Amino acid sequence: MPGSSDNSDRIRSQPTFLHGRLVATIGDWMRTHARRRLERRIARVVARPIVGASMQFHVEWHAAGVHPWDEDIPAERQAHLFTARLLDDTVVRIHRMFTEFTELDSLHVRVLAPTPDGGTLLKGTISRAALQACQGCRSAAMSLKLLGVDYRLRDGRLEPLA
Repeated sequence: MPGSSDNSDRIRSQPTFLHGRLVATIGDWMRTHARRRLERRIARVVARPIVGASMQFHVEWHAAGVHPWDEDIPAERQAHLFTARLLDDTVVRIHRMFTEFTELDSLHVRVLAPTPDGGTLLKGTISRAALQACQGCRSAAMSLKLLGVDYRLRDGRLEPLA
């Protein structure tokens, strides 16, 4: 039967002519019709309206350490500067993400200590509505609390969350 399979392969792979017109191979015909069926299916799926959608981001970063210019000041003052800078930077990043991604509904934030074994300093889930509600707040610490971000502050220093 090797001869019959060779003939059938030749018939399928070579184009034929009928009344002077090129007739496509069986494979071409099948691909064309499969593509048309797929396009019809896609059109039906796309035509259905979307009832609702939501977009969330999960963002996590390491806090920046103490600035090199501040390395020669006392440790207590370094801790206060680190805390103030981290809280301010976090509020700015949250505002920037909601501004740049207008489709964003909620944002889950986790800020890790500068050292790998330092733990989580800040975490929380912020909604766009909460962000709009605390627009007038001038304190970064109060803004983060109103936004729903958890952190532990003791004597002006951030401590890792449990």
